[in-house]
Amino acid sequence: MSKFNIGIDARMYGPRQTGIGVYIENLISELSELDKENHYHIFLLPEEYKKFRLPSENFSKIGVDSHWYSFKEQIIFLRKVVKEKLDLMHFTHFNFPVLYPGKFVITIHDITPKFVPGHKMGKSWYRRKAYDLILKKGVTKSKRVIVPSETTKKDLANYYEADKNKIQVVYEGIKNKKTAEERKEFLNNYSQNKEVALKKLKERYEMDLLRKPYIFYVGVWREHKNLVNLIRAFELLVKKHSFEGQLVLGGAASDFYSEMKKEWRSRGLSNRVITPGFLVGEKLELLYEAADLFVLPSLYEGFGLVPLEAFNNGTVAACSDIPVLREVTQNKAIYFDPNNPEEIARQMSDILRNKRHQVDILREAQGVIDNYDWKKMASEIHKIYVDSLRG
Repeated sequence: MSKFNIGIDARMYGPRQTGIGVYIENLISELSELDKENHYHIFLLPEEYKKFRLPSENFSKIGVDSHWYSFKEQIIFLRKVVKEKLDLMHFTHFNFPVLYPGKFVITIHDITPKFVPGHKMGKSWYRRKAYDLILKKGVTKSKRVIVPSETTKKDLANYYEADKNKIQVVYEGIKNKKTAEERKEFLNNYSQNKEVALKKLKERYEMDLLRKPYIFYVGVWREHKNLVNLIRAFELLVKKHSFEGQLVLGGAASDFYSEMKKEWRSRGLSNRVITPGFLVGEKLELLYEAADLFVLPSLYEGFGLVPLEAFNNGTVAACSDIPVLREVTQNKAIYFDPNNPEEIARQMSDILRNKRHQVDILREAQGVIDNYDWKKMASEIHKIYVDSLRG
């Protein structure tokens, strides 16, 4: 008989929800290997509920037609969770039913809207107030707050008066993490392996328009990702630094950020910008592998997984000089002022011209990768569950 009943909010499950979805997917997968005693109740939206396969006998799934950031999650989702009579609930994002009476832990991945509200929240006083209210309730009522970085921990303490003693930093993992031997082999034959990856992309994924050299970005298209400044920097790279390659912008396009397309079209860069759309699996890995440089120009991040994925796949990362990216990459990337397109272009140009330096940086970055592991993350979160149930 199960010792405890533990719930996990998996409404954002899967790679379609980018970082949070991957986090939930790997957490559930690793917990199913780690814990055969407690019973886990997985809450899923209807579409994922149909596809989700129970990973172990001590797991069950509950369908819930209540989308995140909705009134339904405050009423219908609340009823569903209460009905299960859980000993502990894990809300895997800041949005949770504020009237939930049970014991819970909460993961807060970042507080991006506090610094860069974006189109929806920036135009709505009500949304901003609701965000602050829910976040404050979450950090106050929860038994533990899980965050992915020391930077997010400091931000919660500074802006929401959260008790530092109940906030625990748990680093996340890297998708399809390569072995140290595989990464070493890639770097030993750096140029050749990048050409092989490009050949596979063209043969398997009909990317005939793709050519080297190219700069790669993957992620959501939102205001805090600062992609407009990346496009401005790319124009300078082409016109001032004589870069002859392309900019590949991975990720699903957003109707709320149509200014990006206007930006590159108005600058005459349409034939230089490639948009392969939402990326997963081998296609994503090959785009990392074949790239000459990965770039992340964010104004704010809670963690910043993608530079680590770039390291894992043999590509140098250039990213914003903000505390969280310094923390996560452990000073093993190229850094720039995200508000200065001239500096972004200059830094990108310098590293693109020096393949030997690229390899040297990547060799130094290999030790960084070992700090990020999904199994380790799940083990630390499992311990938080145990401590919360006892407390």
